[in-house]
Amino acid sequence: MSDLGQMVLMFTRSQLKNVRFSFQGERAAETPGGAPVAVVRYKQEGGDDQTGARVYADHELHHLPLEGERWVRASDGVPVRITTQVTAREAWGGGRSCI
Repeated sequence: MSDLGQMVLMFTRSQLKNVRFSFQGERAAETPGGAPVAVVRYKQEGGDDQTGARVYADHELHHLPLEGERWVRASDGVPVRITTQVTAREAWGGGRSCI
């Protein structure tokens, strides 16, 4: 994925209603000092057809929902890591995925 703009926009105030969050607990971060982080899974649901990852396949543009984890420093909420995954199952009828 080369355009991360859609991922950043997903966490704006107006788009948060289209994202489901679930707290996964705290763990030691893989960062210098190993400060504890809070891990929250997210999954994009709903929204308009222009949100999500833009994937071009079979000469068509597909908008696929994003999901992943946000790791924030437990002490002050500063983001440490954001992961994302796109499952292309809806677009091609198979199990291909992009990470």
